[in-house]
Amino acid sequence: MEPLTSMSDAIASVKALKETLQRYKGRDRTLGRLQNALEDLAVILCFLEAADSETPGMTALKGVASHCSKICYELKGTIETFSDKSNTDLIHLAKKEGNIDEFIDTLSVYKSTIATILSSAQKPTEEFNEMLQDTIYNLELRRQHITEKTGSDATDRPTISNLALQKEAPRDRLDSSNSNQGLHRRRTLLVEEIKVLEQVLQVVNRISHQLSPQKIHIVGEVIAPETGTVQTVITTDANLFRVGRVEAGRGSRQMVASTSDPTLRALLNVHYQQHTTNHPR
Repeated sequence: MEPLTSMSDAIASVKALKETLQRYKGRDRTLGRLQNALEDLAVILCFLEAADSETPGMTALKGVASHCSKICYELKGTIETFSDKSNTDLIHLAKKEGNIDEFIDTLSVYKSTIATILSSAQKPTEEFNEMLQDTIYNLELRRQHITEKTGSDATDRPTISNLALQKEAPRDRLDSSNSNQGLHRRRTLLVEEIKVLEQVLQVVNRISHQLSPQKIHIVGEVIAPETGTVQTVITTDANLFRVGRVEAGRGSRQMVASTSDPTLRALLNVHYQQHTTNHPR
């Protein structure tokens, strides 16, 4: 059975994994942190489910929810393969390989991504901008990590899922077939995650761009045809100039620029000093 991908199914998948972990409650601090992370993710997914379907970036957010559903479903199936005698194996492997820590970090990245995009409809604040930049950084970092992982044999190292696959196979069969299927399934999830990351990165980068739009000062033409003409066109209000035609005669000096107020004052001081020197009263 494959996990469903609707919003309600994603929430159910997260909650199901949290319930599965209840049997390990109090036995390991890392697994306790995972339960807390799942609870936080379930809350933000509920907010996402209640959000307006026309919310910008909703398609990408549904992709995030779907991926969270899949990886929670995968981990839940893995944990359920452990008998009571294997509890120590699970806890030991979680600590040794850092798989649970990485899983928690992944959930945290996606939780903050959903929260950031849902908050983008509100009036932007300095705090939101910091949260947005942190989200972009963490998403980029996650994409780089996954890209490196899919390009190496990282999925071949001992993991919780690998251990589970070995326990699934009857002793009178070769474990290689199940193990290969497991590796292929996890690699497919990693490739899918890269696509999800690229989609949400497009959304958050677009939001970032909208919060800092470039002002463009439009000028039809700037012409200094006469010899010895000094012409300066400067704006301190816009980021860029868009000039249709620029022309300067021989011996003329011309400057078209966008700069700050202090820089403009400094340029004017230099200009007047030069003018006074060259044309004394």
